[in-house]
Amino acid sequence: MEIKRFETTERMSKVVLHNNTLYLCGQTHDEGDVKEQTAAILSKIENLLNQYGSDKNHILSATIYLKD
Repeated sequence: MEIKRFETTERMSKVVLHNNTLYLCGQTHDEGDVKEQTAAILSKIENLLNQYGSDKNHILSATIYLKD
């Protein structure tokens, strides 16, 4: 099976397509309070999903890390 990588740097790919499933990685935002950061990250995720042919209704799993 083919693995397609998008928005790739030396360290990682923001989007990976494998077996008709999109995987997103490393979405962060450092400005504003927790509400502003959350809104910005959710917007980034929605934009990436839309750009690569999916949407948030198809999210299977998400892991969220919060700083103390």
